[in-house]
Amino acid sequence: MQFSKVVLALALLGSAASSRVPVEQLKEPENHFARTAEVKGWSATARADPTKQIRITVAVKQQNKDELNRVLYAVSTPGTAEYGHFLTNAEVNELVKPSADSVSHVMEWLNGATDIATSPNSDFVRATVTVAQAEALVGAEYWTYTHADTGKTIVRIGGNAEYSVPEEVAEHVDFVAPTLTFPALSSHTDASAKENLEKVQLGDDDYALISPPVLRAMYNLSESDRGAGDASTLKQGVASFLGEYYDMKDLESFREKYRVTLPNDLPTFTDVPEDQSHKPPGYEASLDVQWITTSGDQIVTEHWSTTGRAPDNPEDEPFVQWLTTLADDDEPPALFSISYGDEEIGVTSDYANRCSTEFQKAGARGISLIAASGDSGVGCSSSGFVATFPASCPCELKE
Repeated sequence: MQFSKVVLALALLGSAASSRVPVEQLKEPENHFARTAEVKGWSATARADPTKQIRITVAVKQQNKDELNRVLYAVSTPGTAEYGHFLTNAEVNELVKPSADSVSHVMEWLNGATDIATSPNSDFVRATVTVAQAEALVGAEYWTYTHADTGKTIVRIGGNAEYSVPEEVAEHVDFVAPTLTFPALSSHTDASAKENLEKVQLGDDDYALISPPVLRAMYNLSESDRGAGDASTLKQGVASFLGEYYDMKDLESFREKYRVTLPNDLPTFTDVPEDQSHKPPGYEASLDVQWITTSGDQIVTEHWSTTGRAPDNPEDEPFVQWLTTLADDDEPPALFSISYGDEEIGVTSDYANRCSTEFQKAGARGISLIAASGDSGVGCSSSGFVATFPASCPCELKE
């Protein structure tokens, strides 16, 4: 995200004299979805190094959320006077921007942090702090967690999985990250995928069950709609996370196999950011790119890769980073496919509610978001039905 840099000259708050309030206590009881167990696959292995630097994000409480919700439904509902009259990014940012008082309290609270930056309307503030400073800010201990399948490590709050902020700050903050939310990591590996493929023998008839021609027919897509009409001025996007990249050679083979278009007639791609390595390619990103360019053939496609792992900082929260990047882009794709999700129990109510507001902001701009609802359907968990976030948010389409 292109944050605007700010220079701060702030008075030090007397943190020792400040009473602290758990963020979740500010929520109505019916809106509380506290994480009560560690997210599947991650385990605490050691206290985090207190001198280690991490990048934190503070979601500053926004204004006029009821009006945002009204606008979203008005511009999205056929028959209303406002239908189709989407807001610009600047209009959305102006509508929900935090109060000056909220921004001031957050900035004073972050006294001692470095490299402080804000989003265009200051509803997100990012800063670099040491683990020791972060622990003082949120009144909790940070631990190093290791993922069982991938071996990746991150820093998150341990112990009772709660954090608090000073009472005078709490009413101005939606959430702080990284704290309680864990990134969703795929446990698929090259070896496991190869083993699974070797166990399944598919004949020519099996491929006809679901293929690009079948999918296009199911959705009433014809040859005449390939990049024609309004589609020629639109963009569609794939949101990928945690080092997932597509493979252009695989895409070429996919389109040739299913005769989507002529082999040399490939869709136009733009990488955001432009310096994506595409090494190694990932299953999720390749799958997304292959199928979105099948249903939306010959439409300009952007692949938005959010690693969530800035140099020397594997703790960055990738989904928040993507949302803030989207909120800062004046000409994003009109549609995003999001193959990112995990069990809803892995996120807190304050985090989920803020993400829902960010989705509403996108919808008010005319951006459609399609989120994965999970790989195995309803009731797939051994413990019964488990909702998947962010597909469980009400302001998204599910796939």
